[in-house]
Amino acid sequence: MPEPALTKERETVFRKAAVYSRLILRLILDPRVSLFLKALPFGSLLYLVLPDLFPFIVDDALVLGLGVYLFIALCPQEVVQEHLAEMQNRNQTAASTTVDG
Repeated sequence: MPEPALTKERETVFRKAAVYSRLILRLILDPRVSLFLKALPFGSLLYLVLPDLFPFIVDDALVLGLGVYLFIALCPQEVVQEHLAEMQNRNQTAASTTVDG
């Protein structure tokens, strides 16, 4: 029986979220990324957890999404591409060594 399209869309959204989460973590741990840029994801999370500390009214998802987007966009692109390539290679290696049983 074919899976509903909504299930596949959700799976895609969750996969993308997982990839971005791993990428952000790798970029935060990378010493080539400036401390100022590393503050963006933390600031977004801080707003999400403590929105009353900030005087403006903005949707939490917008702040988090904008923080993630700006962090990745402002990081050195060669560093971002390097981490994405390593993540893709690791996923391909894991998929090729997985044995169906």
